[in-house]
Amino acid sequence: MTEKTLASSSDTVRRGASMGLCGLGAALALAAAVVGAAQAQSPPVVSKSFSPDTILLDGTSVLTITVDNTSSAVAATQMQFIDVLETLDAGPLTSNTCGGTLELGPPVYGDSAILLSGGSVVGGDTCEIVVPVAPIGPAGEIVNVISDFTSSAGASPPATDTLLVHPFVEVAIRNEVALVGAPAVFTYTIENPATVPVADLSFALDLKPLPGLSAVDLPASPCGPGSQLTGTDVVTLSGANLAGGGSCEFEVTVQVPLDAPLGGWTALTTTTIAASLGGLAMLAPSETTSLWVHEVYLDSFLGASFHLGAWPPPILAGDVVDLYIEVFNLSRHGVASDLSITDDLEAALPGLRLTSAESDCPGWSVDGTAQLTLRADEVEPRPLVGGNGIPPIPLPSCTFRLQLRIPPSAHGGTIVNTTSAPTVTVAAGTYTSTPSSATTASLAFGGNPIAVPLTSTWTRVALPLALLSVGLFALLRRRP
Repeated sequence: MTEKTLASSSDTVRRGASMGLCGLGAALALAAAVVGAAQAQSPPVVSKSFSPDTILLDGTSVLTITVDNTSSAVAATQMQFIDVLETLDAGPLTSNTCGGTLELGPPVYGDSAILLSGGSVVGGDTCEIVVPVAPIGPAGEIVNVISDFTSSAGASPPATDTLLVHPFVEVAIRNEVALVGAPAVFTYTIENPATVPVADLSFALDLKPLPGLSAVDLPASPCGPGSQLTGTDVVTLSGANLAGGGSCEFEVTVQVPLDAPLGGWTALTTTTIAASLGGLAMLAPSETTSLWVHEVYLDSFLGASFHLGAWPPPILAGDVVDLYIEVFNLSRHGVASDLSITDDLEAALPGLRLTSAESDCPGWSVDGTAQLTLRADEVEPRPLVGGNGIPPIPLPSCTFRLQLRIPPSAHGGTIVNTTSAPTVTVAAGTYTSTPSSATTASLAFGGNPIAVPLTSTWTRVALPLALLSVGLFALLRRRP
């Protein structure tokens, strides 16, 4: 091969190599452009987080929404989203590095939404929106999702996080109807609807709104080991412990004074309810119960004892009528003993007399025929009954049935019988009910139409029949 030929071949190789290098550079440039374009079109990644992610109903969590654009060299602009928080209330705003216009709770979405429009984040960087949120709905798991985040780079995948809201411990103290001077019982029910345990629960019930009301015989360890009740006019529960989903129930007995005001509910309120709930400090609102104090009282009515014929029957002189005296003790727990009632029948109607008596009162007795004394060993509590739309109805603890004879010589009028107020013995001593607890019953009657004194309804029926028989016999004898 000649020198010229070699030179020509060398030039050809150099030109080929040069062309190859140019082609490789173009390919690399094209690949870089493709990668850059891909990077420019990649939408930012949106995430959100609650801190802390577990709170109580009265707690606050900080919601952080992060827009991550580090995978792109191109800025994402025209960012917008609506985060509907539903059972959370947002605000006030802590910080916003995403720019644009940020609204909290715009009217169209109520008070629980975050709305961003016109936001932006440069390529290779992140921005954040930080805002506190608080529960406004029921407790439980709140799953919050941003599903419509868009920007100049396109739509971003949804962002989700969960906030767990624990419910408060629930405390209920049942209202009580009490007998004056007797013990009453408040029933406490404490429930933990949360899935985490409750520790060191404490609160106090103030009894002082009803002067003289005091706690007696407090139970030991009423709500788990280490719990205790203390105090007399302020009853304090401390150290109560409940498992997740657990509950406890106990009774606190209080003594009602003899001079307690009667009628109307007296409200008794607790302090705030403090506890550690799943390691979080809980302060639940106070609770209120009520106490109604009443006395033993009477009711009565008079009616016909027996009559042949139409109803209602005419009541006439010489008839026997029934006087029912009902004794009421509407408390749930207060027992009265040594009941005593007096009744002056002579004052009700001269000559009115007792003929017989019966009663379902324990250990009852009735002394006298004109001046009566009614006694019973015990008047048991008989609370009001009702519910399911039925108004509460008082039922008597026991009843006396007295059969009274109207004097045959009476010329008609009205029996007006008034008892004394009842006297009973209760835990605090002897108590005579107020005059309004006595009872009055009245019954109109007619005079006997026959001059001969009649002693019973049977006599009034038999005598006319006898007279009719005599008349018929005389008429038959006159016939030829």
